Amino acid sequence: MSEEIVEYNAEDKFALNTVTPSVWGMLYEIAKATNTHPLKILYCYEMGLKISAAANLYVVNGRIATEYPLTLQLIRRHPDYDYEITEIGNEKCTVVILRRGEDGEFAKSGSVTWTIDDAKRAGLANKDVWKKYPESMLLGKAVARAQRRYVPDLSVPTYTSEEVDYYESAQPDKVIVEDKVDWAELAEDYTPEELLGIRKAINKGHNLKWAIEDIHQKRLEENEQAQDGEYRDVTIDDLLADAEKEGISKSDIMKVNNGEMPTTPDEMAIAIESLK
Repeated sequence: MSEEIVEYNAEDKFALNTVTPSVWGMLYEIAKATNTHPLKILYCYEMGLKISAAANLYVVNGRIATEYPLTLQLIRRHPDYDYEITEIGNEKCTVVILRRGEDGEFAKSGSVTWTIDDAKRAGLANKDVWKKYPESMLLGKAVARAQRRYVPDLSVPTYTSEEVDYYESAQPDKVIVEDKVDWAELAEDYTPEELLGIRKAINKGHNLKWAIEDIHQKRLEENEQAQDGEYRDVTIDDLLADAEKEGISKSDIMKVNNGEMPTTPDEMAIAIESLK
C-alpha cells in the first residue's frame, strides 16, 4: 500500500484544506471515477495527502481509520511533534511522543506501552490476526493511544485499522465490479438481510463496492463497544448468548426491539428484561 504524503512547510502549522461545495463536487466525481469511498477522498484532500493514500484508509462507523504507518507519518510531518519507538516486539511495544518546546527543542511529552497481556484482557489475543502479527497489532494499538493522548490537536482519525481488527472482520474492496453482480457468490458471505441491503443500495445508484463497504460498516457497528475510548469487540453471538441463558429466542428479542437486533449489552439487557 502507498503511504506517500505531501510535505508541509513548518510555517503552515498543519493547516487543513477548506472544502467548498464546488470542491466537494470535484472530490465526489473523483470518488466515483476511482470506485473509492467519498470519505476517503475527502480526508485525503483535507489533510493534503495524495489520492493514493486512500489505500491506507478505511471507513468505520462513518469515520476514517488509518494504517498506523500513516498516523506516524502525520505525527512526524507536524512541525511541533515527533515520535520514537523505544520498544517493539511480540510481547510489548512502546511509543514515545516528543513535543517541541519554546526553545525549539523536542522533549518527551509522554509514552504509551501496549503489551500482549493488555490484548488478552481486551479479548483480542486469540484472534487470528493477533496470532499472526502480534508485533504490528501491538504497535498499532500503542500508536493510536499515544496520538489521542499526546497529539490531540493532530487531525487524524479516531481509529487505526488495528483497533477495529479490520484485516479480520472486513474486506470492503473484495468486490469492485458494479455492473456484474454474482449473487450466488455474495450469498456465501452475506445474510439474506445483507443481500437485500446491497440490492437496495445498488438500486439507489451506489456501486457494488460502496454497498459492500456499507455492510461491513454496519457489522463493525454491531461489534463496536466504547470503553474508556478504546474499541472492544462484541459480536451478535455474544449478545444472543445472554438471551439464550434466559430461554429467550432471537425472534422474541427482535419483536420487542422494533424488529432489530440490539447492538450493545445494555440494549440487550433492556430487551431481555422486557420479556421477563
